[in-house]
Formats: sequence, structure tokens, C-alpha cells
Amino acid sequence: MLRTLKPEFRIAASAALLQRGCVHVIGLDEIKAEIGPIWEKRKGSAWAHLENLLQQKLGPTDFFFRIDDTSFLVSMPSATEEEAQTFCVSIAHDLHTNLLGPCEIGKLKVSRATSTQDDTIKIDPLTVQQLTSLARLAGLQGEVGASAVFPVGKPPSGQPPPNVDFLHRFVPL
Repeated sequence: MLRTLKPEFRIAASAALLQRGCVHVIGLDEIKAEIGPIWEKRKGSAWAHLENLLQQKLGPTDFFFRIDDTSFLVSMPSATEEEAQTFCVSIAHDLHTNLLGPCEIGKLKVSRATSTQDDTIKIDPLTVQQLTSLARLAGLQGEVGASAVFPVGKPPSGQPPPNVDFLHRFVPL
């Protein structure tokens, strides 16, 4: 359960939208845990980066807002449940890789909003199997599973693939 006092909450998480499955919550808990004690200094940057990603990629009827330090609600009224979930997994993955480098799909925190009561929203986290399936739909095949940059079915062996002179990997400091 997440608590929000924002007036936009009642519109973005209406009963009709919740029932259709187009309201989700992107969690930053894993990013906060990996950043550790400097989260308080870096959270503004993480929020700004996520807000920028959402502003660039959401449609004109879509809506988002920050619920708390580690949760953003994303409402996509014109999307199906699967489209909204795929979008949120893709955004969560982009944020995680931009801030921390390659990540396992299981580290992403995306939840479906299921119901509201007063100013509280109940969420149902997506399972690793759901996240993996949605990551494939989002075109993240090379990122599914371990922090690989190779296509699914070709685990990293320490050697670059044939016909590649060198391989770049980004790992932030």
C-alpha cells in the first residue's frame, strides 16, 4: 500500500482505469538500495531523469506523478494493460541502466495498481516471469536475465562475439 495526498491521484487512479489495468507504479527501491547512503543527495537527479524519460515517451492522454521518494504512478488511459506494463518495464530499465549500468530484469520494480481507498493505493508487484516476458515485448532481449548485452540464448563468455573488434560497456562510477 502506498499513500498519496495529491489531488491528481483521484483522476489518474480512478476505479475504471484501475480495473482496465492501465495504472502502474514504478519503484526506485532497488536504485536507492544500490546507491546506498548517497541516495538523499542523488534522489533529485534520479527523479528528474525518470520524469524526463516519462515526459519524452508518454502520450498526450497519459499522466504520471511522484507518490513518494521511491514510487512514481503512471496512468495510461489509452493503453491496454500489456502495453502499459511493457512501457513501464522499458522506462524502469532505461532509468536503471542510465543511472547504474546493466541490470538484471528481476531488479526492476513495476507494480500494477489494483485498488484505492481514501488516499491509499494498493499495488500488486509484477513477478520476475512477467517482467521477463514484458522485457522481451519491449525489445530488451539482450538485457533479459543477467546483466548481459548479448542476445537471449548466448550467455557472455568473456569473449566478444565473432566479427567484433571490440565491445563497449557502460558502467557508471
